[in-house]
Amino acid sequence: MPRFLAQATVFILICGGVFFSGRTQIGSLRAQTPPQIKTGTSASTQQQDEHKVLRLKKLIEAMEKALVEEDEDEATEYLEETETYIADWSIEFLERKDVIELLERIKTIRKELGDGLEDPGVKSQEDVGPLADDFRKSELELIEAAEAGTEFDFPIDLNDKVLAWVGVFSGRIKETIQNSLSRGTRYLPMIRQVFAEEGIPQDLAYLPIVESGFRNEVRSWAKAVGMWQFIPSTGRSYGLQQDAWIDERRDPIKSTRAAARYLKYLYNLTDDWYLALAGYNAGPGTVNRAVQGTESRNFWDHARSKYLWNDTKNYVPQLCAAILVGKHPERFGMEVPQLEPHAYEIIEVNKSISLNTLSARVGLDPELLKDLNPELTRRTTPPRTYQLKVPVGASADIANVLGAIPAAERLEFRSYKILKGDSVLKVAARYNTTPEDLLDINAMTFSQFKAGRVINVPIVVNTTATAPKTSTNPKNSAKPAPKKK
Repeated sequence: MPRFLAQATVFILICGGVFFSGRTQIGSLRAQTPPQIKTGTSASTQQQDEHKVLRLKKLIEAMEKALVEEDEDEATEYLEETETYIADWSIEFLERKDVIELLERIKTIRKELGDGLEDPGVKSQEDVGPLADDFRKSELELIEAAEAGTEFDFPIDLNDKVLAWVGVFSGRIKETIQNSLSRGTRYLPMIRQVFAEEGIPQDLAYLPIVESGFRNEVRSWAKAVGMWQFIPSTGRSYGLQQDAWIDERRDPIKSTRAAARYLKYLYNLTDDWYLALAGYNAGPGTVNRAVQGTESRNFWDHARSKYLWNDTKNYVPQLCAAILVGKHPERFGMEVPQLEPHAYEIIEVNKSISLNTLSARVGLDPELLKDLNPELTRRTTPPRTYQLKVPVGASADIANVLGAIPAAERLEFRSYKILKGDSVLKVAARYNTTPEDLLDINAMTFSQFKAGRVINVPIVVNTTATAPKTSTNPKNSAKPAPKKK
């Protein structure tokens, strides 16, 4: 058996699921428990408050400087840090005049980062507006007919907001929802199975309609990635590995497990699924501020307040609409092509190999391995042991091919410390790669390519290789890789 093959395991996910409770009633009510807000007035507390404001100001100035330098990645990282920093601030503190001015600057930065970037899901800053009486009546009749005999394990409030989004989903963006649901047919059985195991409502399996359209590789302005749109820090908190080679936020199974656990955590914080979902969209700190500001634990009170962004106000009614339409799309006039369930075998690879090279030698469609391994961000397996997903029935052939691939077609990567005078173009030419690929390999931008940083460079596995003559860095000790076409 070739050393690349440790084992071949078949993962075929079979449709199935367990339903929990029956259908909820229209306009279900939620308990309201006003929180107690405590304030401090001592000199020590005032000094701490001033320090908090000063640090927030410095974070904002760092974001603004990054935007001037056109480094959106750095600006986004500062924005993520800022949102985390202010997440637990009290409403009273957030309504200070100097803090309000700083929050307005954050809004401007967020808008600039979001300009020109398409939202990966169906979330919208626009409000659907009030409903006409005849539309409300017809939409209710349509839903009641479509959902007759259907069980739900997630609470559905059939108010005007939900009805309006059902109308949008089955009308203006009908084709978008159809495509999303078609992609979802690959993953819904797996998602329901994972959610049942984690003990959360299986109806939440339709959340990717709102988040990502069931696409694994989409990325939002806030660097949220994958089907479940995890930002980097939350993804890491739930065990999703992210490095120059792999981003497990794009792994449909691992990210689904992480999403289930995060949703369960948010529900345990709030004891209310609507507030938990608002927290998933905007962060639990934002929901806590809304609870304090409205003195209510009813999401719809928050949706009428100033404490939530418009996309968060729309988020819950959009999910309700996605569940209603997703269960019986044909009853809403949709045609949804069914795809094969997500299924694969696994082989263990312990060297870097291009997916394109492997596909060509096995005779596979080059997009097939990429589709089965969306977490591979460089279309190359990492320079370490990796569990490669391959089509069912193909593991033995692919393992044999891996063992026969010559060294000249295998890549490894070595550390290189950027020297003064180096540029992306120079280093890429030195190692016979392109500037774009070199930046991709290291998950960095042109502005982040600075002297003193240590990066990975591609080399060929060849025992007779010598160091490139043009290199002045003693860490480089191998022949450069063949230039990519």
